Amino acid sequence: TALSALICMGTQALAQGPWQVIQLHPPGMYDSQGLAAGGGLQGGQVRDNAGYTFPALWNGSAGSYVNMLPPGGPYQIGNVYGMSGNHQVGVVVSTTALDAGLWTGTPESFVSLSPHDSRYIASEAYAVSGNQQVGWVSTRTSNLQRACVWNGSAESFIDLHPAAGYTVSVADATDGTRQSGYVRLAGSGAYHAALWTSSAASLIDMNPVWATGGSSIRAMAGNVQVGGASVTGLGSRAILWQGTPNSWVDLTPPLADDASLLGTNGIYHVGSASFGGGAQAGIWLGHDASSFFNLQDILGPGWQPSSVANAVSVSGGYIDVVGTATPIGGRAEAVLWRMTVPTPGSLGVLIGGLISFSTMRRRKS
Repeated sequence: TALSALICMGTQALAQGPWQVIQLHPPGMYDSQGLAAGGGLQGGQVRDNAGYTFPALWNGSAGSYVNMLPPGGPYQIGNVYGMSGNHQVGVVVSTTALDAGLWTGTPESFVSLSPHDSRYIASEAYAVSGNQQVGWVSTRTSNLQRACVWNGSAESFIDLHPAAGYTVSVADATDGTRQSGYVRLAGSGAYHAALWTSSAASLIDMNPVWATGGSSIRAMAGNVQVGGASVTGLGSRAILWQGTPNSWVDLTPPLADDASLLGTNGIYHVGSASFGGGAQAGIWLGHDASSFFNLQDILGPGWQPSSVANAVSVSGGYIDVVGTATPIGGRAEAVLWRMTVPTPGSLGVLIGGLISFSTMRRRKS
């Protein structure tokens, strides 16, 4: 299949034909963010002119926007943070509760993941893969975030927070078996990238030895974890791991002074990089820094030089990259960059030219 060919070709998998830039921002709304992609759908947040934010689901157009707040309940605002297939996760908020939630494509399908345990007072879910969801909970005694994992229900909740030595932990990603995110060390206050296998005792500290400024993992798929790490006082470096602390690779593009990775499907990775100015959305077409392609370049002249790519998915014949960009004179808007998945015979035809184009644009800027 075409997808199998993508996996085999690695960095030579940029699709044939132009990227489409699809604005997802619903007319009449104040602003919006694109945060998630999966199964041909896109997720995120939409804010109205009264300041209320709503969990959003799109199907490739602004007109397809669906407000995912559960109907008839107490919830007033929310957010979709992560997606996989036809599952979405995020948070909904009422005047008395902050509840992690799971959807399957409709507002009515909402399931609260908040633990049925009086010790816990708030929760959010950030990612889903298969039947597994991850995020954080907080307790009445400390009110600090504790990484956790669910398997489809509130009753399945597992607290991943290490027993000692850490004040905060958050699980930002899952591959369906393992979980990743970050922990904060007691005393130092530094955040360290973390990897778990469904128990607090399984914690692996993934912080590179040189990363005195800390690190975090923001997304994972298969045996690939992506995020950022830094030296104290310097900008973030875009980092990819493959299951062990010493497996880290710096994917910061040449000429970039700051970069971070925010999403991956195990083949492509997305995030942003800065070239002497604001952050610019980009996609990495493989496991090396030179595979970076600047998505800000193809937004066109009507956009401010500031954007971010938060998620990537290959589904339904498309490579979808979801993020946020800002029109000149406007506010942040959810954006979908979409390209047709290549046929096996067309793989790699344009990658060199497009990367060269992106590099030339950066050198001229």
